Amino acid sequence: MLKKSYCKFKIFETNQLDNEKESKKREIENLFKNMSEEDFLDKTKDDYIKELKSKYLIEIPTINFGKRYVNTEEVGDTDYYIFKIPFDGENTEYFKFSPGSKLNWSKEVYIINHDLCFEVIERKNDPNYVERESKQIFENIKTQKDYVDKEIEPYNNSLQKFIEDEYDKRNQRVSNRKNTLKTLDLPTERPE
Repeated sequence: MLKKSYCKFKIFETNQLDNEKESKKREIENLFKNMSEEDFLDKTKDDYIKELKSKYLIEIPTINFGKRYVNTEEVGDTDYYIFKIPFDGENTEYFKFSPGSKLNWSKEVYIINHDLCFEVIERKNDPNYVERESKQIFENIKTQKDYVDKEIEPYNNSLQKFIEDEYDKRNQRVSNRKNTLKTLDLPTERPE
């Protein structure tokens, strides 16, 4: 066990990506359904699209495999090789998403300062083990990332249309209510 303890998780396995995408869509639906008419009319359609797209888009970090590096740590008579892959982006939850299509594989990882880290323990009787194991892990991470990206991209690409549709539904409700009140030809406040 390493000297420092980090918050480890199984890469591309912790959170179901489909659930995340559906949850975000339900939040958008509920936002429009539950906001007051006054709040709804406070912004333009373009303002809502810009704000909600920014909030609900799922950021896909760039993993810089070409800049990976390794450190070692000796604990007792065990050598740990800590492989680090730099990434750009703020969405660290991305690495926890489990896609519908995936490899039957996972690895405990952790994040330190925009580096995705994993460990390989040296086996004394197999000098090539660390190299073989790390190469396989790198390849599996690349493959899993491709699966996750292929599921996030359609969601991100359809997000603006989804927000527009929800806005239009709410706008239609507001318009219908105004028209109904108009046809009633009654005041909306108690007369004095």
